[in-house]
Amino acid sequence: MPTNITAGWLLDENGDKFAPKTLTSQVQTHDGKPLDDKIKEDIKSSAVLLTEQELTREQQAQARKNLGIGDDEEEYTNLADPTSEDWAPDTRLGSDGSTKALTGAQTTNYIACQKGDVLRVKGLAMKQSLPGGNNTPEICVYDENKLHQYTVYPMSTHADVCVEEDGVLSYTLAVNNSGAQMGVAIAFVRVCGTPTGGDVIITLNEEIKAGDDTRLQALEDRVSALEKGGGGGGENNVSIPDYWEDTLAAKTKDVKALQAEGGKSCVSFVWASDTHIPDSDTDASPGIGKTADIGKLMAKMMDNCEIPFAVISGDVATRASYPTKEEYVETLKKLPDHLAPIWDTDRLIMAVGNHDGCFGDSDGYYRKQLTPEEMWHYFFRGQALDFRRVFSEDGLYYYVDNITQKTRFIVLNSHFGGQYAVDGDGNAVNNRFEIFCYGQAQLDWLSKVALDMEEGYGAVIITHIPPFSNNEKNVDRTQLTGIIKAYNNRTSFEGSYTGGVDGWSNSTVNVDFRNARGEIMAVFAGHVHIDSAGTMTGAGCAQVTIIAAGATLNVENQPERVPGTDTETSFDVVTINRKNKTIICVRVGYGEFQKRMATYGIADVKTYTVTLNNTYCTSTNKASTVNEGGSYVTAIVADEGYTLESVTATMGGAPVTVTNGTISIPNVTGDIVITAVAVLSEPEEPEEPEEPEEPDVGYTNFAKPNEATDNPAMGGWLENYRCNSSGVTPFEGLTVTNFVEAQKDDIVYVYGMDLETAVGGQTPKQQYHIQKGVAGQFSNTNLVDAGWYMGKTDDGGYIIGEYGAEEIRWYRFTGVPTNGKQNVIIKIQRDGEWL
Repeated sequence: MPTNITAGWLLDENGDKFAPKTLTSQVQTHDGKPLDDKIKEDIKSSAVLLTEQELTREQQAQARKNLGIGDDEEEYTNLADPTSEDWAPDTRLGSDGSTKALTGAQTTNYIACQKGDVLRVKGLAMKQSLPGGNNTPEICVYDENKLHQYTVYPMSTHADVCVEEDGVLSYTLAVNNSGAQMGVAIAFVRVCGTPTGGDVIITLNEEIKAGDDTRLQALEDRVSALEKGGGGGGENNVSIPDYWEDTLAAKTKDVKALQAEGGKSCVSFVWASDTHIPDSDTDASPGIGKTADIGKLMAKMMDNCEIPFAVISGDVATRASYPTKEEYVETLKKLPDHLAPIWDTDRLIMAVGNHDGCFGDSDGYYRKQLTPEEMWHYFFRGQALDFRRVFSEDGLYYYVDNITQKTRFIVLNSHFGGQYAVDGDGNAVNNRFEIFCYGQAQLDWLSKVALDMEEGYGAVIITHIPPFSNNEKNVDRTQLTGIIKAYNNRTSFEGSYTGGVDGWSNSTVNVDFRNARGEIMAVFAGHVHIDSAGTMTGAGCAQVTIIAAGATLNVENQPERVPGTDTETSFDVVTINRKNKTIICVRVGYGEFQKRMATYGIADVKTYTVTLNNTYCTSTNKASTVNEGGSYVTAIVADEGYTLESVTATMGGAPVTVTNGTISIPNVTGDIVITAVAVLSEPEEPEEPEEPEEPDVGYTNFAKPNEATDNPAMGGWLENYRCNSSGVTPFEGLTVTNFVEAQKDDIVYVYGMDLETAVGGQTPKQQYHIQKGVAGQFSNTNLVDAGWYMGKTDDGGYIIGEYGAEEIRWYRFTGVPTNGKQNVIIKIQRDGEWL
C-alpha cells in the first residue's frame, strides 16, 4: 500500500512562499508494515529535488534551510597552510622525514598533534604513487623538537589503519603500518602527496564536509540545465556524435511503431550488457567496442521514445585484472561520467557481473574483491535515492516498479554465493565471482519479497549469468529456474544444491506459488556475448541474451567494429507488449540481428526440433528444440585430433548457410537438421633435431654428462631435476648440467640443449644456477631476458657477472638436451680465447 509522509517544501500558488507538502511514496509496503526509517529519510532528503523546475537559486537556499539540510559554510578547521614557510611544493618526504625534490609532489607544513588524534587529508592523493611512479606518499611523525620519529606509508598500510573514501584519507595517530600501537612521542606531522585539484584540507578529529555536497551539487547541476533550457537531462541536453544521428532516428521510428501498437499495455526499456567501459574515451580498437558514448546514446533513445529505464545486465567495468584496488576504484569513480546521463538516480537499472567488484593481476582474476559495502557504495548508492526501489539487506539485488504498466524489474546478483571473507593474504575465501551462485538469502528474498506482486503485475528478471546456461560454474541455476517455473505454473517446487566448498554456496528451496498473482515475463542476461531469444521450457517465460556492447563476441568471423561509426557499440530497445505477450528487441548499432522476438506465457507456442548428426565433432548449442520465431546459433567444433571436413544444415528441408562451421538462423520457421563430419588430422612430421655444432679446435668441452653425485647440491649431472633459488628440485623431463667454473666477463656458450622453452605448463625452466663457492648458497635467473648475474650476447652467449661480483663462481644450467646428453657442449671464452 502507498505510504504518505510529510516532507519537503513546495511553492504556494503565488510562487513566493514555501509551505509543507505531504508526498505519497511510490514504495509498496508489505503486509501493512510501515516504511523503514531509511526510506523515510530518503524521501525527505529528496523532496527538494522534486521541486527543481519551480525553484530559483535563491529559493533553493530557502528550501535547504527549511529542510534542515544546512548551507555551504565549512564545518571544519583546515590546518593545511600553504603560506607557511614549511610548506614545500615540488618536494616529497624521505624515509628519514626530510624533504627531497620531486616535481609535482607537495609537502605540507608541520601540524601540531598528539597520539590518538584522527588525521584526515583531502586534496592530496595518498593511495597512488607520486609523480615518476617510484616514490610513495608519506605521513611523517615528529617529536616536539621536530625530530623524525616514524613514517607511515598509506599505500601499503593496513586498511584498518589508513582508510580512503571519497577522496578523504583517515589515519589514527596511534598505530603503525601493520596496525600495532605506536610507542613513539608525537608532537607534529607532515604529509606528502600529489595534489588532486582545489585546496588541500587537513583536519584533526573533525570530519571534512560542507553540508551535503553530493545532493546539493546534483541540484545545482539540474537547475543549471533547466536555466539553459535543457530539461534536466532530457532530449535537448543530450549531445551525440553526428554519425549516430541517422541510426537513432531510424530506430526511433521502429520503436514508436511498436509502442503505438501496444498502447498502455506496452512497456519499453533500453538494454545493454557487458559494456566493459574503457579507461579512456580513446580506448578502442577493431573488434572491441568503443562504449564511451553509450550512456548518451541510450539516453537519447529514452528521450526520443519516452522510456523511463535503462538496463545494464552486468560487466560494467573494464576488466578484472587491475593490479591494485586503488587503480580499480579510480575506474569505478569514472562510471557516472562514462554513463551520463543515464547514471541518474531514477533512470539506471544495473546488475553486477563477474568483472564488477574484483581485481588482481592477470594470473589472479577474482582473487581480490571489494567488500559488499564497497560494491554498494560504488554501484548502487546513487540509485538508492530513487525511493521506488526495494533493496536486499546488502543492497546488491533489488526491485523497482513501473506502476503505470504494472511491471516489476527484479535485479539479481548472480555472484552472491555466501559471506564475504578473506584469508591472510587478502584473497577471497568464498570466491563469489569465480562461482556463479545466487545463494540461500537471495533465493529466499526472490521467493518471499520480490515475487510478492499484486494482481496484474508482470516481472522482468535482470541478471548477468543466464540461468538457462548449463555451465558447470552456474551451480544453483536449477533452483532459480525451478522458482520461475513454479511461479508461472502456480505449483510448488523443492530443490537443493549441496556441492559448495565448505557449504558456503549451498541452498535449499521449498516454495508454493499456488496463490501467486503475477507472472514472470522474461529473464534478460548477458555474459555469453551472443544474441539469443527463446522461451524457457515448461515455464512460459522468455529468456533473452544480448551481444557485448564493449567486448569481443562469442562467435566466429564476427563483423568488424569500427570506432567512429555506428558499429562501435550496441544496445537494444526492448518493447514488451503485454496484450499479445511478445517481446521485441530492436538493435541499435552493431549486430547481425537487428530485430529479435520472443514470446511468453503462451502454452501453444510452436516448437521445432534440432537434429545433430555429428561425426567426431560437437555443437556448442546442445538445444534439441527451438521456438518458432526464435533464433538459433551454434558452432561445430572438431574433436581433439580431428579436422572438420564438411558441415551442412537445413531448416524445413531448405539449405541454410554455413560459414566456417557456424550456423546462424535469426528466425526459425522449421525443423533444423545439421550434419557434420570431421576426419582424423594428418600427424605432423617431427622435426629433425639439430646436430650439435662441431667442436672448434682450441677449446675444452666442460659438459660432463657422465659425472654424477649422491648430493644434488654439490654438483654432477642430474636427470629429471631443475634448478631453483635454493638449489635443485626433482622435476620430470628436465636435466641439470654439472657445475662449470667461470669468472666475471667470461662468455659461456651452451650447445645441444634447449634453455629457453618452458616445460610442464607454467613452470619456468629458463633458469641458471650459481654456487658462490660455499655449498648451499644459490641463486637463479631467467635466461630468456638474462638478469642480475648474466647478460646476453648477440651471438647467443651469456656474459658472466655483468652485474655480479668479481669472484669466481660455479654455474650449471637447466634444459632439455636436443640430441641426447652425450652431445651437449659447454665452452667458455675468456679475453677472446677459448678455454
